[in-house]
Amino acid sequence: MHPLWWLVLPYLAVVGAFEATTYVRTGAVGRWAERPVVRRTGVVLVVALVVVWGARGLGAFGGPVPID
Repeated sequence: MHPLWWLVLPYLAVVGAFEATTYVRTGAVGRWAERPVVRRTGVVLVVALVVVWGARGLGAFGGPVPID
């Protein structure tokens, strides 16, 4: 499992819950995803995921998991 799952999963759950609540109340989709703070946080998380994924491929955090 990716070492940053504990950051990404709650982020997606919170944004998803806010989006669902907004959709039920107003019928509009994407209101939360358009907010600059939510968008920047998402970009930072994606960059961190890719950086950690690349670092794991090079041996950091225990390296890649062997496939038997």
